[in-house]
Amino acid sequence: MVLSSPALAHAQLTTFQFETATPSDGTTYAVVEETADNITLVVESDDTDWQASDINGFAGMQGHAAYTPVTTSSAVLTFNRPVNVASLRCATFAEGETWTFTTPDGASVTAAVSATAMTVDLGFVNVTRITVTSSAGAFLPIFDDVAAEEAQPVDVDDAAQTPAALTLDVHGTVAQQHISGVLNTPFGAGQVQLYDALGRKVARVQNVSGAFALDTQHLAPGVYVLRAEAHEHVVTRTIVVAR
Repeated sequence: MVLSSPALAHAQLTTFQFETATPSDGTTYAVVEETADNITLVVESDDTDWQASDINGFAGMQGHAAYTPVTTSSAVLTFNRPVNVASLRCATFAEGETWTFTTPDGASVTAAVSATAMTVDLGFVNVTRITVTSSAGAFLPIFDDVAAEEAQPVDVDDAAQTPAALTLDVHGTVAQQHISGVLNTPFGAGQVQLYDALGRKVARVQNVSGAFALDTQHLAPGVYVLRAEAHEHVVTRTIVVAR
């Protein structure tokens, strides 16, 4: 689990549009590779080649995109360093497919994808690899506008280091309707606050000593920081709000 602090500044999102992508030979199949802001994204499969070229407006996409002309059982997006992936734009050559986007730590997002391009909000935190599969089995994926930022390092002030006695247990790191968890503190009741990527406080619950819940239905999808305090002791967790 990634630790952060509300004051931590997030880098500007880098969008991979595949306008400068280059195909390169892998061990068996060609891959598409593009570098921007010192982040390299590679799109590949175990069973087919990839291309990066102008798809002539197919599915409403403009300019270049990464795609495979031959059906594949899965697609893999690999980054050369840990990143937070906000979203991507995608389409397929068929209708009625459901795609699943999965990270190595088990986080996943599902979305109905068709031949009309759409943006999928992922909200993945601190990942280097995303595997994409389809309910159709073999499919023809198209990717564009992959929005990501380099994952930020831990930045917790020395004076606010968390003692072993103060713990914050969160029931899952991806929230849709609410965030729930347990604050274990020997220091008396504390408070739990939620901050957005700009460091703004967007939710709070006070007098917590045990179980708590925060409503997230009014929040935009994205990365948030959950901060618990009890008598100057602090513990934080990174939370992704998804829809």
